[in-house]
Amino acid sequence: MKASEASRNHLRADLVLLHQLWAEGVPSSEIANRFGVAYSTVTKWAQRYKLPRRTLHPADEPEAPTPEDDAASLDGLALSPWVEERAKVVRGKALRQQAARGAMQHAKQG
Repeated sequence: MKASEASRNHLRADLVLLHQLWAEGVPSSEIANRFGVAYSTVTKWAQRYKLPRRTLHPADEPEAPTPEDDAASLDGLALSPWVEERAKVVRGKALRQQAARGAMQHAKQG
């Protein structure tokens, strides 16, 4: 095997590993450590190989709305009878969940 062919095979293996680590959500700083390169090099690779953008931290992701949020967003709107009935169900569920949480906290304290 020629040296240039071995170099290409090594590069392919590195690219496969880069794509796997990226898809698994391994932080860029850890990828940089594994490859022995700077963090900025990993970000350049991500751009060059068109890897999908990721958020910095999962904590930065917006939270899913709660049943209370859904019920509050329906207040004051002119809705069809079916939607109004569904809103009552959602509000009732939210109230029951809130009452259950309060009862559990009270039981823990008592």
